[in-house]
Amino acid sequence: MYISRCLATPVKLRGLTVLDYLQHEVAVYVQLRKKVCAYVEETLQGDQAQAKRQIVLFAVIAGCISVACVVTSLWYATCIEHLTQKISLYALKTSEKSKQLANEKKRTDALLYQLLPRSVAEQLKERRAVTAEYFQAVTIYFSDIVGFTSLSSMSTPHEVVDLLNNLYSMFDGTIELYDVYKVETIGDAYMVVSGLPCKNEHHTTEIANMSLDILQSVKDFVIPHLPGRKLSIRIGFHTGPCVAGVVGIKMPRYCLFGDTVNVASRMESSSEAQRIQVTEQTRQILVEKGGFILKRRGDVDVKGKGIMTTYWLDGRDADTVGAVCKHRRTPTIRINGHPVSGSMSNRSEEEQPQEEEATSLLPDPAANENSNETCVQLI
Repeated sequence: MYISRCLATPVKLRGLTVLDYLQHEVAVYVQLRKKVCAYVEETLQGDQAQAKRQIVLFAVIAGCISVACVVTSLWYATCIEHLTQKISLYALKTSEKSKQLANEKKRTDALLYQLLPRSVAEQLKERRAVTAEYFQAVTIYFSDIVGFTSLSSMSTPHEVVDLLNNLYSMFDGTIELYDVYKVETIGDAYMVVSGLPCKNEHHTTEIANMSLDILQSVKDFVIPHLPGRKLSIRIGFHTGPCVAGVVGIKMPRYCLFGDTVNVASRMESSSEAQRIQVTEQTRQILVEKGGFILKRRGDVDVKGKGIMTTYWLDGRDADTVGAVCKHRRTPTIRINGHPVSGSMSNRSEEEQPQEEEATSLLPDPAANENSNETCVQLI
């Protein structure tokens, strides 16, 4: 190698000694090493600066990501809290609306049970067909106001409505003490039945006691716009079989059909003021039960029935009065066919205002001169 380098060396170097040439090579080597070191150092410095820039960039990016995460977390926390508040508020409003809906449903049901028997109303609510039902023995009551036509001519329509509303509200309070069902009121006619829709064995005595109480309450009734005039009613009832069912689609009514309805209506129309007239069949049942004062009226020409022997129900025996009063204090009440155990004072506070509200939504019908026009079919 040395010989080849010497051959490649220019001629002017051939005169140099080996030592000079080695010194020259060493000098070249030293310069080359310096250049290499300088290049390496420069390259390392550049890489170091670039690394520093990358580190700073990464740090900035990491900082931004951290800040973004913190801000996002706070935003999410705020949103979740806001949504939680909204959900809580919605749940509270839903609960209140549910309570209001439940109360309205109770009021609606109470109103419906004022119009129809509970068993019938439940069938209609479930959209089931309500079939007519035959009852072997029931007692049907009718009453109307004596001289109602003349009384109406002396009164304004509003006064007539107020009169009937006050009178029938008093009747309604009385019949709640007995196991009876109020069928309807049309004009001055008031119709009640016992023995349906809930069957009972004491329907005749229930109607008899109720009739005596209603007759007694009328004695103390004062006509609001005519306080000086006494009000009188006539009452009649009869015991026998009948058929009951719902008639109509719009405003369905629970109506009674059969000859018993017709005879009971005739007992009322042929009765006298402040008297209670009953048939022979009803009289036999009351005598069998005992506790009532009945007097024979005689033979009466009843429209559509011919001559019938009828009786006056004049009152209760002295021994019966105490038993009836005791019965009235703690009766088994069926309001519109629905049994309610205990006295009226024992009913829950929640039920009483609901029924009062429902009753207030049912104004009594306006006066009708024809007192015998009822929705029942008089056969």
